[in-house]
Amino acid sequence: MTSDVMKLAPLAIGLVAFGAVVTVLIQREMAIGTWLFAAFLLGHGLVHVMFAAPPPSAAGTPGAEFAFDPARSWLVSGRILELGTLKALVVVLVAATVVGYALTAMATVNVIVPAALWSTLLLVSTAASAALMVVGLAPGLALGVGIDVILLAIVAASFWSPTASVVA
Repeated sequence: MTSDVMKLAPLAIGLVAFGAVVTVLIQREMAIGTWLFAAFLLGHGLVHVMFAAPPPSAAGTPGAEFAFDPARSWLVSGRILELGTLKALVVVLVAATVVGYALTAMATVNVIVPAALWSTLLLVSTAASAALMVVGLAPGLALGVGIDVILLAIVAASFWSPTASVVA
């Protein structure tokens, strides 16, 4: 369990460095910072597709310990939900997360989606993401939980929003 989380350390360090660079760029009102943040939001949404993808069947496949297997979810093992019901719920949550973060990314740069919707879209997308983390409830999801907490803090504390910045 701890070793699975430790395998995420290099990625976590990279994300912290990326976040620091984006923060500096946004504070200096450089449009590239906003675009990089939008790209991050899109990528964060897309990574949730892993919840709907079947886990690797071959033992020892790199990253297999981080794959989501609905049959191993505490909701199924605890007999709270049937496997078929959980799979359907996961597909809905994945779709909401991916579409939500895609719309949030567009609102971040005020393209097609108005920047005024940014906070609401980010909250809804992050709630769907957090719901997937609860369904999966695995140590390997610690990084995703951390990202969700930081995104919620950005909105809750009004650290930044695209309506208050220059998006060009």
